[in-house]
Amino acid sequence: MKTVNKNLAIFFLSLTIVAVYMGLLAHFYFNKLPQSAVNAIIDSFKPEDIFIFFFPLLLIVLMFLNVFYKLWIKPLSKISEGISVIQNANPGFRIDVNGSKKVIQIADLINKYADKNEGLSENVKSMIENAGRQLEDEKNILAAFISELSEGVLICRHDGRVLLFNKMAKEFLAKDSENRSKNFIGLGRSVFTIIDKNIIIHALDEIQGKLNSGSENCMATFVIVGPKNNQLKVEAVPILDTKKIMTGFIFIMSDITTQIIIDKKSNIMLQNLTKTIRSSLGGIRAAVETIIDFPEMEVDQRKTFTEIILKEAKSLGESIDQNQKEYSTHIHTKWPLVHITAKELIDSYKSRISDKISIDIETYEIQENLWLKTDSYSMIMALYFLTTRICDSFSPETVKLKAYLKDKFVNIDLVWQGDPLAIDTLSKWSKMPLMVENEGISLTLSEVIEHHNAEILPHFYTDSKELSALKLFIPHVETPGIDTRISSPISLVTEQRPQFYDFDLFEQQVVSSELQDTLLKDITYTVFDTETTGLNPSGGDEIISIGAVRIVNGKLLYNDIYEQLVDPKRSVPQSSIEIHGISPAMLEGQPDVKTVLPQFYKFTEETVLVGHNVAFDMAMLKMKEEVTGIKFTAPVLDTLLLSTIVNTEQDDEHSIEAITERLGISVIGRHTAVGDAITTAEMFIKIIDLLSEKGIYTLKEAVEASKKSYYAQMKY
Repeated sequence: MKTVNKNLAIFFLSLTIVAVYMGLLAHFYFNKLPQSAVNAIIDSFKPEDIFIFFFPLLLIVLMFLNVFYKLWIKPLSKISEGISVIQNANPGFRIDVNGSKKVIQIADLINKYADKNEGLSENVKSMIENAGRQLEDEKNILAAFISELSEGVLICRHDGRVLLFNKMAKEFLAKDSENRSKNFIGLGRSVFTIIDKNIIIHALDEIQGKLNSGSENCMATFVIVGPKNNQLKVEAVPILDTKKIMTGFIFIMSDITTQIIIDKKSNIMLQNLTKTIRSSLGGIRAAVETIIDFPEMEVDQRKTFTEIILKEAKSLGESIDQNQKEYSTHIHTKWPLVHITAKELIDSYKSRISDKISIDIETYEIQENLWLKTDSYSMIMALYFLTTRICDSFSPETVKLKAYLKDKFVNIDLVWQGDPLAIDTLSKWSKMPLMVENEGISLTLSEVIEHHNAEILPHFYTDSKELSALKLFIPHVETPGIDTRISSPISLVTEQRPQFYDFDLFEQQVVSSELQDTLLKDITYTVFDTETTGLNPSGGDEIISIGAVRIVNGKLLYNDIYEQLVDPKRSVPQSSIEIHGISPAMLEGQPDVKTVLPQFYKFTEETVLVGHNVAFDMAMLKMKEEVTGIKFTAPVLDTLLLSTIVNTEQDDEHSIEAITERLGISVIGRHTAVGDAITTAEMFIKIIDLLSEKGIYTLKEAVEASKKSYYAQMKY
């Protein structure tokens, strides 16, 4: 209760008590006196006599009630609110009151009990955490692996609300992967805003039809075009409950853009080859039929037809060879090469074959940081194959390996003491599959070498005629590429669930069409804050930053954030810069409010807006309705107003700093838009629990209660 309102209440209560007291006193005594005495008293009474009797008594009652309020009523109310905070929001909160000795003793006893209860709660919490750690680890391992899959994974509830997505799904479907402010794939959002609803409904109908018919293959497949013009193959798989009812679905996505290009080229090659073969065969057939039909033809004519057959056969062979070469090139595009150093390749080779051959494998002169692109398995098999062939042919005691850079090629030498290898022998080896004792691959040595754009040649050292070698030339890569799908490590978070998923949403009730009657804990919220050039929306001040975060299923999604600086098209006062730290240089090149507000509106769709002292932020947004055409009509809740409802005895202590201290929340990034939004969201989650103690459970009840707050009268 504000101090002014409290003082007025005490004054009018005192006035009422004194008036009633004097009225009852007059009535009691006047009834005992004869009428003549009553008339005499009334005749002798003067107006100024009221000051002698009434106001001193009023002052005494006023002082008594004020002291009673301060010593008993106010501290007991604060104790009641403090108990609610300890029980529902912050177990570490302790009650600090000024009042009568007995009231202070009550507060001390409650604080001691709270200390003891907090200790017991921590012990119980620790036991629960230990008991559930293994299960949580398994969940996190599953989530981590799903997150790192090369396929995109999107899991949705039956109504299309997203329950899980991994990084590749976000990469495939993001409008702008570099700017997460434009990337609105998140928990609780509708998949229909990402993928055409008609396509999804068709796929789900197909799945339902297969389920109804008892089919074992209940998957549906479709292709969509992503926002980056990437073609995505989507496999839809149903999620069934124990009654075989579809409660959700999984989308597994893969980018087939490159595959489509390869297949298209392959089809063109096949068509060209077919056309060439038909043409050549037609010529050959015509020539052969002519020779058969005219066996008595002259020698010169027969020679002419024979040359036609030879020419067409030669043309046919060349065409087949050319198409085979092109087809091999396209096949190779499906065979990925990854970055590795020559040392890593040789170390892997030594480790793999050390116990499989009888001779020693030694290394020397291995140059560091020689990067190349290889399929390590096929290359190791090639080295293994060559080593065994060298051993069989020359029976050396040792094979040595060296690696060095020369003329933009990494040279890997297999060196042995003995005769050099003949060219024709290497040619025979090149046509053989890379198989050693039933281990290896069906590709030939030459195919593996060609795929790596490499060369292999026999060599002998002029300075030592006893040493021979096979030299493998592999193109050197100056700077290793970064493949985030392969190189990024998998982090297994054991302290809390990764923010990529929330399976608890399966249990959440669908939000009713009457949002006003929906429970506060079941609503999806966008908590936001703005930074501005000043505090006068109607006086020309502009938004220079918007930050927002979402709350879904009662959980703050730290990875679903909107953060954007805004060019205000005007100067920023130094007094404002000292508060939020946003300088004019930081705003140069940033989009203006006409660009930003439509993006932010998209981010907030189908949510309830929340802010602290949000009337100011909403006024800033309202001022831009005409220039942007954007109206924010969603319901709005204000943590400032809600705080006054759940903590009525905290006087004016409802700033972000006061509330966070009371609720035990750490403040990070104060006076930045996204920092204040996150802090406000953490406050709001705890305030929801405190509201339930006041019997406020739904959005409608929270809005109605907010209207009764004295701060609700503030205008901007």
